[in-house]
Amino acid sequence: MSSYRIDELSVDQLDRISLPKFQRGFVWTKKKQEDFVQTLHDGYPFGTLLVYPENDNDKDAKLQLLDGQQRLSTIKKYRQDPLQFWKPLNRESYTSVYQSVKKMLPEGDKFTEPIFDKLVNSNPNKVAYWAMDSLSSKEDVKAAMQSIDDLKQQIRSFVNLEHLKVPMIVYLGGSAHIADVFANLNKGGVPLTKYEVFGAAWVNAAIRLRGAEESPLQDQLLQYVKNYYLDMRKQAEFDVDDFSEDELTQNRTVTLPEFGTALGQYVVDHLSALVPETTSAAPEIGFGLLGVAMNLDNRKLSSLNKYIQKIRDELEDILQKTERICNNLQSMFETLLRRFKSTGNDYENGLSSTFKTLSYFAALWDLDPSSEEYTTALSNIKAAYVYDAITSAWSSHGDQRLMEYCNSSRDYGTRISEEQFDQAFDQWIADQTPGINFGKDIKCLITIIEKLYMSF
Repeated sequence: MSSYRIDELSVDQLDRISLPKFQRGFVWTKKKQEDFVQTLHDGYPFGTLLVYPENDNDKDAKLQLLDGQQRLSTIKKYRQDPLQFWKPLNRESYTSVYQSVKKMLPEGDKFTEPIFDKLVNSNPNKVAYWAMDSLSSKEDVKAAMQSIDDLKQQIRSFVNLEHLKVPMIVYLGGSAHIADVFANLNKGGVPLTKYEVFGAAWVNAAIRLRGAEESPLQDQLLQYVKNYYLDMRKQAEFDVDDFSEDELTQNRTVTLPEFGTALGQYVVDHLSALVPETTSAAPEIGFGLLGVAMNLDNRKLSSLNKYIQKIRDELEDILQKTERICNNLQSMFETLLRRFKSTGNDYENGLSSTFKTLSYFAALWDLDPSSEEYTTALSNIKAAYVYDAITSAWSSHGDQRLMEYCNSSRDYGTRISEEQFDQAFDQWIADQTPGINFGKDIKCLITIIEKLYMSF
């Protein structure tokens, strides 16, 4: 028996669909959206939506969107403002009407396209008032109103929303398999990251934070979660299902994927010398850091939800260790990697990598911060940062190497000798191909050498 059925929705029924928390932000470019609207105009078939009914016994039940956000968002945007899509797709027709109306005006040079667009989107009464107020003759008033009305008709008929049917697959399997379904989507389009799949799998794994002002770190974490959804709401054409800023403030309960992403964003913000702010940085660092805290192989992060109770029990300890190590590493590396002149990112982190950075956390995680062992390891990390880069220590099997720092079979307790550095640099230089432009690794090395030279 199939675990799905084929169905369709009219445009008026799209409000039945809500966006689960694990869905992605809006990622289609403007060109991609315009191409999709052109597809609707041409009457060509387009991809289906994949939805999950909250109650399959209710034909009008809310539908959770599993796939198709980009198509659905574009349809809703077109429904709200068709002119923004019609205009670039029919530039010649638009310009012809705009110029003809503009020539009728005594001060046509002040009649800009934004003014004209606002007029086209106005109701007929406002257009009539504008025409009678702006044009001197009845013939011009009649001609302008007719031109604008014809243009509106062209726009309305470009995509027949009244008869548009949006195909969808309604998934009828158990909710426990949603992550498996989600992981197999969009393989031919914008690929899903494993962290987005985790978000689908762990959406019900809840972590209760302490009360307001009981833990400044947990308060910060909660704010990161809020900011994530507020930013997502700005990007997408949906309200994120089950998200209420006020409710989150009162309940102070977050899911495991929310916690992982928020933890990673904390590190991005507080360890900017090593972690560049990219779209993938927060989940990569956050989930990786939870793996470090749970002594879990990075290759097995999909089982992190099995450690949910341990994460709950050690929540404050995880945050305190993260804060301390972030501060220690940032204080050390900001003096080495800060650019002389900022060009967006304040640091030259061309030798950084996610696994290498996580290894610093893993090596320091269980050490007493007041111990000589901790101080020695922290000091040796500076040299290892460069040495590991020129020896390509993290270029392959980084997750396996990281696990060795987690289980203490590898650490930063031993200082790299000058002889080792000399040999590594000689080999690195011999492997370089001369060129005019400097790569990010060369720029980073130059920055470090400059800082060390200036410190003498």
